[in-house]
Amino acid sequence: MLIDAHVHIWEEDGPEAEWARQSNAAQMRYAVRYDVRLCAFVTGGRLRAGVEELPTVQAFTRANRFMARYRDRFPDRILPFVYVNPAYPQEAVRELERCVVEDGFLGVKLLRSVRCSDPRLVPLAQKAGELGVPLLQHAGTGPDVIRPGESTTEDLIELAQNVPETTYIFAHVSGGGEWEWEIKALEPYANIYLDTSGSVRDMGVTEMMVRKVGARRIVFGSDGSNCAALGRLLGAEIAEEERRMIGYENMARLLGLEPAGKAGGAL
Repeated sequence: MLIDAHVHIWEEDGPEAEWARQSNAAQMRYAVRYDVRLCAFVTGGRLRAGVEELPTVQAFTRANRFMARYRDRFPDRILPFVYVNPAYPQEAVRELERCVVEDGFLGVKLLRSVRCSDPRLVPLAQKAGELGVPLLQHAGTGPDVIRPGESTTEDLIELAQNVPETTYIFAHVSGGGEWEWEIKALEPYANIYLDTSGSVRDMGVTEMMVRKVGARRIVFGSDGSNCAALGRLLGAEIAEEERRMIGYENMARLLGLEPAGKAGGAL
């Protein structure tokens, strides 16, 4: 069994309903075929380069309600994460608390509404720490990956230093940025985990993460690039114990789930 820390699910209504249903169905086929539990979140409509991602309170609340219903359809596969816009600090904190306490959500995902070094994000990060859930932050480093509201590696480091009681996950180290620099920069910060997802197929990414930060701080993720993500994990030149930690055990620990031995399944 694997836990995928980074999976997009889309609302199945509106002008792109058919595309959303097909995309969601593809993720569920992947989950069943490879025995994966999906840390899933709904971020609104299809993401496009150059378009600001600024959902209203109504939009992210609706997205989280859909996520709860989708989890109820696939309770053995979906591990729901909250999605909010920190530009609305009070509403974002209330929605995070409601989703975790009332609906059993297990983490929070932030995209590019607000750079995570913005002071408006501090109350949300503090609430995530109080609730004991990880914060998965979209981030990147490099001239071609920074878009409006998008966080850099330095932004996440600043947040992790300002709110050290919270656990953070740096999204998609293999997302197209300066991954070697990212890994080196994140090495000193024990409360920042690295997610393996992204579309870049460079060799050696997983191995360098293990060497620099240690397997205990790495979690498996796909972000839609399922085959590349599986290849980076299953083909990495690392110890089998490290592969199990990345593929299941680390994320299970962060989410308070059963250890791999009890959940069953080997990589």
